[in-house]
Amino acid sequence: AERLLKWAKITAEWTVPPSAEEILRKDEERLLADPMWQDEVTEDEAAFAARLLDLPDPPELRFEEAEMTPMARSFYAESKRVRNDRIKRDLGVTLRYPDYHTGLRALLEDESANRGAG
Repeated sequence: AERLLKWAKITAEWTVPPSAEEILRKDEERLLADPMWQDEVTEDEAAFAARLLDLPDPPELRFEEAEMTPMARSFYAESKRVRNDRIKRDLGVTLRYPDYHTGLRALLEDESANRGAG
């Protein structure tokens, strides 16, 4: 490796690789800083998810009144909507489930198939 780098006139600086926790933390920071996370989930999207799972629409209540753990409260306080247009355009990614409708349907079908197989 050293010979190839020298031949290519590249000076490498060898360091300790980051830990899995460091990678996850950096990924989270980068993702949460992206402006695509600013859109909120619409009522229609939440209702669609409930219908797919054969659940009643969740009752509306104020965030401050909701019963949840501190971790859940922190998660939902920072939860944002995600768009996938940039990874498709910039990285050439083709998503198996290009939108939430097809993704939720696939989850439901998989869950139903697993229940029937058990």
